[in-house]
Amino acid sequence: VLRLLAPPALAVHILAPLVAGFRQAHPRVTLEIHADASLDPPIGDYDITLLGADERFNANVIARPIVSLDGIVCASPEYLRAHGIPQVPEDLKHHQCLLRRRSETRPGVMRLLEGGDEGRAVEVAVQPVCVSNHIDTLLRATLDGAGISSQPLDLTAPYLRSGRLVRVLESWTTGHFTLYAALPSRKFMPARTRAFLDFLSQRTRHSIEEAMQAPGAHG
Repeated sequence: VLRLLAPPALAVHILAPLVAGFRQAHPRVTLEIHADASLDPPIGDYDITLLGADERFNANVIARPIVSLDGIVCASPEYLRAHGIPQVPEDLKHHQCLLRRRSETRPGVMRLLEGGDEGRAVEVAVQPVCVSNHIDTLLRATLDGAGISSQPLDLTAPYLRSGRLVRVLESWTTGHFTLYAALPSRKFMPARTRAFLDFLSQRTRHSIEEAMQAPGAHG
């Protein structure tokens, strides 16, 4: 048994899609996935804990970076056909925006960075049609054509590939994030843990690379 812990969105979009392939490669390993949204996950109780963190992450834990990626602005093709495509960040003022409620950002504001972390930062005051602290709720609403939202690239990768989502404002990001796999100890890593980490890294990076090749996925 390999015990995995992850926030709900990462459990759904990162871990669940790996189950079939990993089980095919390692049929003797049973995956036990726990979804937990707590800010202080019990890392010592699990073989691997997935953590999504921005550049300020400096937790005192043993964590292996899996992939680094950007937050992007995206919408469904149906929404963009009905409402037009924003060309500059200020255009978001005239769009239906879906915002994530976060303690470090002012409510009603989308913050964008031009060309990555070192680029110009712009804050656009918008009139959100939906605000949620749950990224998966915002993703589902975006897929259903409710509006424009900021999403991490790892969650949106399959939808960008399939064309169900389109990246807009391609030269802008909404932050830089790293997906970490936290481990309970440096002392001993079971073979099942090492095998899953390698599988997770390979599949996630491949998924991101494919997403970046999707039409309209990059500037």
